[in-house]
Amino acid sequence: LELSSDQGSSWTTAWTLFGNQGNTWTRELIDLTSYVGGSMTYRFTGVTEKGFSGDFALDNITVRAGAAAAIQADSDLSFRSISTVTEQVINLFPNPVTDQMNVQLNGEANTRGTLEIFTSLGRLVASNEIENLNSVTTIDTEVLRSNQIYICKIKTEKGTSYFKRFLKI
Repeated sequence: LELSSDQGSSWTTAWTLFGNQGNTWTRELIDLTSYVGGSMTYRFTGVTEKGFSGDFALDNITVRAGAAAAIQADSDLSFRSISTVTEQVINLFPNPVTDQMNVQLNGEANTRGTLEIFTSLGRLVASNEIENLNSVTTIDTEVLRSNQIYICKIKTEKGTSYFKRFLKI
């Protein structure tokens, strides 16, 4: 879940969830009290895998006023667009990685951004600022645990986020 207070010019990550969630619905409660006091735009970004089990599901979204919150119960929660982002947007090599990986974001010339690495459980383990996302950037991966799957997130200065999984061996 990403939130914007400036009509989508910039986005703040409010909540993330990665990995296999099983085949039953789960309920998540996200505290938005720190965002009370203005108009917010919400967006959900999902990354899917190939095959029948690589899906993304979102259902029954409710925005409520709570005891500690002043969020209006009739908040306008709308989806302006839903787009599919393929993993080909991020060029990450080699994959699997050993001590270093190279990352490049296709189609984002002269754009700055942030590269973050998360465990498969969603814990942030590394973060780097990148001056030009279209250039190949080498990232040191020695500190990452071997035989683990990680998620590379690249967020552009425009607020768009892209994800790609990789294996550290």
